[in-house]
Parts: sequence; C-alpha cells; structure tokens
Amino acid sequence: MMGLPMVLPRAIVLRPGNAVDYNMRAAAGSPKGPAMVLCLVDGAITASSTAVPALTTGTGWAPGTTIALINSGTISGAQGAPGTHGTGTRGGSGNGGAGGSGGTGSTAATAGSAGSKGGTGQATAGTNGGPGGPALAALYKLRLRNLGTVAGGAGGAKGIGGTGAGGNGGGGGGGGAGGRKITTSDGQFPTYYTGGDGGHGSLGRTLGTKGSANTLGGDGGFTTDAGDPGQSATGSEVGLTYTNQAGKAGGPAGSTGNSVKAPDGAVGAQGAAITSYANVTVLEPGTISGATT
Repeated sequence: MMGLPMVLPRAIVLRPGNAVDYNMRAAAGSPKGPAMVLCLVDGAITASSTAVPALTTGTGWAPGTTIALINSGTISGAQGAPGTHGTGTRGGSGNGGAGGSGGTGSTAATAGSAGSKGGTGQATAGTNGGPGGPALAALYKLRLRNLGTVAGGAGGAKGIGGTGAGGNGGGGGGGGAGGRKITTSDGQFPTYYTGGDGGHGSLGRTLGTKGSANTLGGDGGFTTDAGDPGQSATGSEVGLTYTNQAGKAGGPAGSTGNSVKAPDGAVGAQGAAITSYANVTVLEPGTISGATT
C-alpha cells in the first residue's frame, strides 16, 4: 500500500519596501498549505493608527509554516494622539469705589474709595497625550534577525494647561469737593455751602456733582483708573470771612486680580515594540525600542 504524498512547504519571499499596515499573510496570498516565509524589510514600515501594528504576521497560517523576518530598515508604530490644550478665562473686573462726600463748610470733604481687586482668572488643565501604537505583532511564531530598528510609536504630545489672566481692578471713586463757610468779619451769622460729591468708579462710573459751594466732586475713574480729585473751594469778599475747605483726592484703582496657570498634561506612553513576544525567537536583537509584551 502506497503512502500519501508528502506536501512540501511552499517557499514565499516577501519584500514590502516602504509600506503601511503590512500584513504578511495577506501579502503572501493567504496560502492554505504550509509555507516557508522569508520577509525582507529594507524600507520603512509604518502604521496608519495606534489601533493597528505597523507589521503583523497575520493569523490563519497552516501547521508546519515557518516565518523568518530579517529587518534592515525600520518598523515603527503610529504616534499617539496629542493631548488637548486647556483654556483660560480672564477674571471679572473689580467693583468701582464709592465717591467721596462733599464738605459741608463745617465737616471736611472725604476722599474717594479705592476700587476693589479684580477677580481671579479661571483655567483648565491640559490632557495627557495618547499612547503610541505597536510596531510588530507576532501573532504566529517567527524568527527575527533585526539589523535595523523596531520601535513602538511615540506617545502623543502633552496638552498645555490654560492660563487665565486676572481681572482688571475697579476704578476709584471721585474725591469729594470742598465746602465753604461764610461769616461776617466778627464771626457772626454763619452760612454754609456744600461741595459736590465724587462719582462712583468703574465701567458704570458716574460724574461728580456740583454743590452749593459751586465746587465739583471728582469724576469716578474708569476700570483700572483712579478717581479724579474734588475741587477745593476758593473765594473771598470784603467785609466777610470765607472759610474754604479743600477738595479731597480720588480713590486709587483696584489691583489686578490673580492670574492662574493650570497644569500641563503628560506625554503619552510609548507603544510596544513587539506584541505576542512569546512567539518570537530573536536571532539578532538590533535596536528594539519600547516594551515587548
């Protein structure tokens, strides 16, 4: 009785050159019987995304198949996705200072109040970069002679944290104007005249008013500006005694609020150089960059 004829493995030589998402089994035509595969890489093999390896043996090889990979080029996984940059928002403007009160002739005018400090800025953090993709997926056992480089994809760039500027300080209030007291030369029969009040500061600022002493209170300052000083009372008259009061200073602007810098994300992890590494017999290691899992 004659035995069954021996099925000899088919010899297949693969030369991918420069390729993307290279699948050895697909490139070999998905042979149904055993094969002796020699894959010669002398170019750059890359991946289109981190979800796929740059080069894979593929699956479904018939028993008795042998695969040898000689790499004198580069096999590189895809770079991870970059992190998202954070955002920043300026803080709100401070409140305006109140205007000072005008003098009454007996009571002195008062200075304008300071604007309040601007609000603190707001910012969000940058996110981490994504991990790189794998370079070589050994889904079937192979012998590797690496004369070049097998490198997992670089991690994605980190997202930069946002910066929120501090808000502008509120405008200062206007100073109160001086009032006036008038008496006869011997100090009798006093008459009092008031100075104008200072205006309120900031975006909705108001102007100083004029009092009966015909003196204007200072205008409130715009945001980041000091208030104007109030006018001083002046004047004299023969036979009468004038007691003129001085106008007061406008309030200073509030200080700028605190700025905020949110933290940056981290650079993504490098992808694996070789996955299913238990299937690999390394005859010459060359440069292998990244984990072997």
